[in-house]
Amino acid sequence: MAIRISSVLAILFGTVFLSTGQGLHQALIPIAASAFQFDAVALSILASVYFAGYLGGCFTSPMLIKRVGHTRTLAIAASLLSALSLAHIIWPTEALWIVVRLFVGACFANIDVVLESWLADRAPPAERGKLLSFYRLCDLFALAMGQLMIAQASPTEFTLFAYVAILVSIAVIVVSVSVAPTPNLPEQVKVRFFQMAKRIPLSIVAASFHGVASGIYWGFAPIFAAGLSEDRTMTGFILAATLLGAALAQFPIGIASDKYDRRILLRVISMATAISALLVAFTSFFLKDVTIFAMFMYGATSFCIYPIAITYAFDRTQPSEFVEVGATVLIAYGIGAMVGPLLTPLALHFGNHSGAFVLMGVFYLMIFGFALYREKVREPVAAEETVQHMHVPNTTQITLEMDPRVGTKPEPSMTPEKEA
Repeated sequence: MAIRISSVLAILFGTVFLSTGQGLHQALIPIAASAFQFDAVALSILASVYFAGYLGGCFTSPMLIKRVGHTRTLAIAASLLSALSLAHIIWPTEALWIVVRLFVGACFANIDVVLESWLADRAPPAERGKLLSFYRLCDLFALAMGQLMIAQASPTEFTLFAYVAILVSIAVIVVSVSVAPTPNLPEQVKVRFFQMAKRIPLSIVAASFHGVASGIYWGFAPIFAAGLSEDRTMTGFILAATLLGAALAQFPIGIASDKYDRRILLRVISMATAISALLVAFTSFFLKDVTIFAMFMYGATSFCIYPIAITYAFDRTQPSEFVEVGATVLIAYGIGAMVGPLLTPLALHFGNHSGAFVLMGVFYLMIFGFALYREKVREPVAAEETVQHMHVPNTTQITLEMDPRVGTKPEPSMTPEKEA
């Protein structure tokens, strides 16, 4: 048991270092690109290709792991990621950064798959729910710490890019010294995307539109925050407020998700997120002191949409399908995250990039409208057929192996209406 606990702690500590580096990287690249005077189209492509690389890495990493093993996959991805981080500052050109960002996304995905595979393998079945929730909180707080590190140096200098490389390297060292045995190889997930989309349309629409807004957020929120104040410390606090709000809201929203119709909850939260996004845009012009609170509220609401969407998808499907369903929702999110940044230049008509938040608000209003429509055309899920809400991160498909709901839902008799 001591070995099991120590190995889990090592993986969680590795996750903290990795997520801190990831949070810094996600804030640094848009701000540095803007400082190097990349145009809005280049900024959009930089955000889009990152999510393309990440999504591709999620589903190709099992092949690499099967070929060379978990430890070597971790070493390859981390070494390449460290080199690519430093390459940004050595060759600050738009074309190179676009190519590099694609591979950076794939590297982060491969590392996440390895770490989450180890964590899933080490998690005792009775503790998987708690471990998944704790993993999500560690991830969010570490991302926030990484965002705060943006104040440590100028984004056009070597220092911050070196910090990313150092944090990733430390993460690999922490995991490598763990006594955890190598986990089983992750299985390739078979996904019948369009077939599943017909059965869980609300979850697919919510995940994809949330993905659009998330892609916009990660691509343009750092530039927006940097434009509000010349104080880099304040930039970090504005960005970290979003993730702090997300972390603090996970458990209250989870309780509400188990108590109320999830379609109604999704509708309420998507409307609250839209209002928060529009409030961010408004306060950035007239009440800058309130913007950090608006960002907190945006994080508290928006980061809850994905877990609710995937939980509602589980309500509408069978336990034997949960892994495929989860992968389908993840793909919908990833596609949305790729598309979102490409739409953003159309909305950037404001001097401080607040148009990005206006566009994000529009997509959350679209989730609200579709959820309202689905309430009118389909009966709610019976209380005895629902599953427990879990704080599922939108990272990789491997987190589904930690989800205690997989394979535990009682299988009711299916009616023709339920299958529709």
